[in-house]
Amino acid sequence: GFKKVMTINGIAIIGSLASCAFITSSMPIWIVMFLLFINGLVRSMQFTSINTLGLADVPQTKMGSASSLASTGTQLSMALGIAVGSLSLSLATLINNGDPNDPNILDFRLSFLLILVLPIWGLYRQRTMSSNAGDEIRKK
Repeated sequence: GFKKVMTINGIAIIGSLASCAFITSSMPIWIVMFLLFINGLVRSMQFTSINTLGLADVPQTKMGSASSLASTGTQLSMALGIAVGSLSLSLATLINNGDPNDPNILDFRLSFLLILVLPIWGLYRQRTMSSNAGDEIRKK
């Protein structure tokens, strides 16, 4: 079901995001590309699952409006993600006593680790999801 897939995928998101904190300039490029590919893959899967469940109970007559609203929400969440990433990097430079106008590699690493709070919180909140969420869609 959706809950199981999203839980496993949520753990994969946490792992792939954490791995980005440990990328170095001496790391072979194919490893970096693989890590980024996996990161994009698991995040896309989570977005698709969330969007599918979000529209699961919408009547067909209202699907167009609901789809537009969901699309707008997705765009807003991406913009918010950029703001959170920027805030996280600024916070990391402050923690490391660095210069916010010239962050270093340690600031970026800490920033990635700080951002992990969001998917961990999402995974924690996901435990309240019904185990049969989305079953109607799967039956169709």
